[in-house]
Formats: sequence, structure tokens, C-alpha cells
Amino acid sequence: MVSNWIMSEVLRAIKGDREIEDCPVSPSALTEMIKMIKDSIISGKIGKRCI
Repeated sequence: MVSNWIMSEVLRAIKGDREIEDCPVSPSALTEMIKMIKDSIISGKIGKRCI
């Protein structure tokens, strides 16, 4: 699940010439968000909107 989010949503958020360090979501925030999706606290759609 984490790999899918990084490979799709995170890389989409930093598209172009930007570096991974330019990601608008910190690693700890991404971890918490994925936990919330896994625990059905938020939906994947809401998670995508956060990024």
C-alpha cells in the first residue's frame, strides 16, 4: 500500500523537474495518512485530496 501511494500519488504531486524533497507531504504525515486509510478512518479519495 505504501509503495502504491509513493509511486502514484506522491510522484504525481512532484511531477516535472521537482525533487522528492519538494513533496508537499512529509514522510511522517504520509505514514499517518496511510494508517488512517488502512483503518478506514478516511477514504483513499480523501487521502489523494490531501496530497
